[in-house]
Amino acid sequence: MTSAAPAGWGADPTTLLLVRHASTEWTASRRVCGGDDGGPALSDAGLDEARRLAKALGTGELWALPGPVAVVSSPQLRARQTADVLAAALPGRPDPPVTDDAAWGELRFGAWHGLTYAEVRAGWADEFRDWAGSTTVTPPGGESLDSLAARVAAATGELAARHPGEAVLVVTHVGPVRAAVAGALGDAAGAFWRLRVSPASLTVVRRWPDGGAEVAAVNLGGRV
Repeated sequence: MTSAAPAGWGADPTTLLLVRHASTEWTASRRVCGGDDGGPALSDAGLDEARRLAKALGTGELWALPGPVAVVSSPQLRARQTADVLAAALPGRPDPPVTDDAAWGELRFGAWHGLTYAEVRAGWADEFRDWAGSTTVTPPGGESLDSLAARVAAATGELAARHPGEAVLVVTHVGPVRAAVAGALGDAAGAFWRLRVSPASLTVVRRWPDGGAEVAAVNLGGRV
């Protein structure tokens, strides 16, 4: 077995607390929910999930560490609603409470956005197969996984440079969380599809300004 310590090992990393937004009605109906527009609001069940996660974060039940110095959110409604609930419950609430960053938006699915997965497979069988089998293929009018990985890598690097040795809470979507973990593991193509990231779950990645990374936890508090 060969191994190498993350670049920057021994320095203080930035701890990224990556939260997938809580549930929407589209989550329950298994609809493709991309970053193509503002998207659906949290459902009543989703608001309850966000409140439970806020309580767990506030008490250190899921992750005990100094409070985040910043809260960053995808600008899409379901993420921003989740972020607002979490930020309000944090001790030492950051100022501003939440900052929107489009780099943390969900993968754009183009023509598939809003459809059920069954509808996508029925109407775009070849396109769906090609997309699921390659990181370079885009959904019709959408975005490739390589594009998602590139913008998430840039966003994590920016946060690591801006907040060395500090914790940042990032409220985002399943695609960016998977991309961040897969990138930290050095295998964006192979790891992406093998990660469970449930609604209102916490995933923890540590990043160093020079590009080093490690994965501390995945899907804390989420359904399995």
